[in-house]
Amino acid sequence: MSYGEHIWDKSASAYLRFENKWHYYLRIAEGLVRPLQIDCDSRVLELAGGTGACTLLLSKMCVSGQVVCVERSRAMLKLARRSLRRTGRSDVIFVEGDVSGLPELVEEMGKFDSIVCNAGFWQFSEKDRLLAALRSLLIPRGFLAFNMPLWGGRDRDLAARRRIMTRIMVAHGIDPKRLFGTRTKVSYEELLGRAGFEVTRDSRYSVMMLPEERKEWRRIPAFSRRWGQFGGVPPGVAAEMRRELVKSRVPLWPENKARRNMWRLIVASPVFPVKRSTK
Repeated sequence: MSYGEHIWDKSASAYLRFENKWHYYLRIAEGLVRPLQIDCDSRVLELAGGTGACTLLLSKMCVSGQVVCVERSRAMLKLARRSLRRTGRSDVIFVEGDVSGLPELVEEMGKFDSIVCNAGFWQFSEKDRLLAALRSLLIPRGFLAFNMPLWGGRDRDLAARRRIMTRIMVAHGIDPKRLFGTRTKVSYEELLGRAGFEVTRDSRYSVMMLPEERKEWRRIPAFSRRWGQFGGVPPGVAAEMRRELVKSRVPLWPENKARRNMWRLIVASPVFPVKRSTK
């Protein structure tokens, strides 16, 4: 079992308790699926369904269609099944497995009208390979839709905060990768274009998060490692970071106030070669 699989299994119960109380990922899912053209008889493939917040929405939309949910965490999948049964819905096909093996996981299920991923697509590895697989699973007029958080507001504010935090970590002999990881900026337009997709929608929406809600979210094991004292940085260093960030006057979100978390929604359709006449 990899670290990723282990941490999501370990987080499943806390994640579901948080979601049942605050409905945060349901609200994120509503912002994702509301603009989509999903008909009652659509066949939808959902990636990384978690404990089922978006899965339930899709199931309600596709009353005479079909929803197939793929999730790699066995514990998450078990809770998602249980949650949907409690709502009286049992029309979702759950598939346990990693998206890296997607074609084999759903090989006997045919093509899909749409593929949806709520709050998880940016975490997938080998995106070029994955997108090629997704394109092969869509009907010609189908679409792929996913969302991602816009951490830290405006790009220049985020970059300024990162420079300050990096300087302090280096001064204390801490590798900045401990906080920031090895994440690199991805051009999703280029990524989708290489895989034979055309972006048809690229928009923003916001989801409110209360201070109490944010504190509870940060206690979920999958997130606490990153968000608790600045991602596990020693408390003294974290306090120095916070002081320097305040002194810098770079805009910060007050911890004791509600805030709107911004999300980016991308919808893309497969592009197929135009057949030329042989006349």
